[in-house]
Amino acid sequence: MTQIEAARSNRITEAMHQVAQKEGLTGEQVREKVAGGVVVIPKNRNRNFEACGIGQGLRTKVNANIGTSPSHHDLKEELLKLDTAVAAGVDAVMDLSTGGNLDLILETILKRSPVMVGTVPIYKVVSKLMANNKTPAQMTADDLMEEIETQAELGVDFITVHCGITRQSLSALKGCNRIMGMVSRGGSFIAEWITANKKENPLFSQYDRLLEICLQHDVTLSLGDGLRPGAIHDAEDRAQISELLILGDLARRARKAGVQVMIEGPGHVPLGRIAGDVQLQKRVCDNAPYYVLGPLPTDIAPGYDHLVGAIGGAVAAASGVDFLCYLTPAEHLHLPTVQDVHDGVMATRIAAHIGDLEKGLPGSEDWDRKMSMARREFDWETMYNQAIDPDLARKRRMQTDDFGVAVADSPDGPWTKARNNPVLRTSRDPNKFDSFRADDSCLIARDGKVWLYYKGRQWQRTPRQTQMGLAIADEPTGPFVRANDGDPVQDSGQAFMLGLVWGWLPCGMVYAVLALALASGSVLYGGLVMLVFGLGTLPLMVSMGFAIGALTRGRSGSR
Repeated sequence: MTQIEAARSNRITEAMHQVAQKEGLTGEQVREKVAGGVVVIPKNRNRNFEACGIGQGLRTKVNANIGTSPSHHDLKEELLKLDTAVAAGVDAVMDLSTGGNLDLILETILKRSPVMVGTVPIYKVVSKLMANNKTPAQMTADDLMEEIETQAELGVDFITVHCGITRQSLSALKGCNRIMGMVSRGGSFIAEWITANKKENPLFSQYDRLLEICLQHDVTLSLGDGLRPGAIHDAEDRAQISELLILGDLARRARKAGVQVMIEGPGHVPLGRIAGDVQLQKRVCDNAPYYVLGPLPTDIAPGYDHLVGAIGGAVAAASGVDFLCYLTPAEHLHLPTVQDVHDGVMATRIAAHIGDLEKGLPGSEDWDRKMSMARREFDWETMYNQAIDPDLARKRRMQTDDFGVAVADSPDGPWTKARNNPVLRTSRDPNKFDSFRADDSCLIARDGKVWLYYKGRQWQRTPRQTQMGLAIADEPTGPFVRANDGDPVQDSGQAFMLGLVWGWLPCGMVYAVLALALASGSVLYGGLVMLVFGLGTLPLMVSMGFAIGALTRGRSGSR
């Protein structure tokens, strides 16, 4: 019995309970959604992992594509990509491998993945044909159906099948003025087969056979958009709409047969048309879960398509899309690296969350509220934990406003960075005066030590509330230890030294000490701070006066 059959029999399965717990719903609410075909739970009965739901009223899910090519096939690398995607918070992965030992790659990914796994079975069929110097047109219907059955038995949870590429939809394509033509790889294989054999697409003509395989193993159908636009100019033409109408009919047939089904969507769509595209799909396909790639609202950003896809994905998710397929910085260029996979997942998860906020899903604002509360309280640890990428947030924070030191034997250089840079960081204690910003540093030698003076400021303090800090080390390269237990400069001796040091630097230091005096809270103490600062600068001012006077007299005498 499939999930949709169980739901229609008023049975709440363990998978439905798992989805309900994740989504903050009751088992009965999930059951009703699955029975109505507006939610799917892709979980092959031959695999054991925690179920995840996709569809109406649920959190927007994210998929990551991984896989080899004929020229680049390294199983260890693909497994690292899988692990990276899972660690980044992905909900599903698709193995799109076309090179190497395809059977081993899929079997290994299925065993290792703790999330849903999808495939495009025709990729494997055609890859094996081409390895034997055959063309996609030489594929038989049995080749394709047998591969689908093999993958279902292995445990694949959902499969992309291009059932909507038919002789009718290809006829509609001929009349379209497309720039990119057909960009779907799987769709192009089917189109080549139809044209060469002058027969109907076996995925369409033998659809009932396909449904029987999926019914036996509870494999979710993902009806592929073989005629999706590959350029924003090509969006929403007759070919795309013709295919969508076919997919709507096929979705109804699948649900009637007891097979879970979702619909795949475009590709490249102008920003202003994304919401309309989603509404059209939902209407035509009776609110079946919608799975989209991107979409990309511009074509000009290779290398940044994960950002373009996130922009389009946020609008799409807000408009009702249920499942986003990530894009990486490698899109349109090459196979993604491990880092590309991570970056693509994060960008797409951000888009999904923005969509959930706009949908008003229960609990979606809680995450943002927790982050805002942590920021208000200057609670860095909670901010890190609430960040969508905690490791990056922590790493970037640790890199800010750090002091580095370079040393040389001569003022002319060459200068070499100290090995233990940075020698001083902003304070990690939010109650310290320099926990938000620390800059404008200066080194002096005193009493056999190296003194580092700097400005510091706390979060949400104004520039007028800047205070001066001091750290001391035995060597210029550190390590430096904050004086005064990390508190700002307090006593008159330290203020005198500040005056002596900053007298050599731009007069902006005068205003910094003035701000320190104003923030002291006492007229007497503020006056004392300015007095000792002035005394610190007096020797330099006097000596500079004599020097300038002598220089002036010398220049006059030379005339």
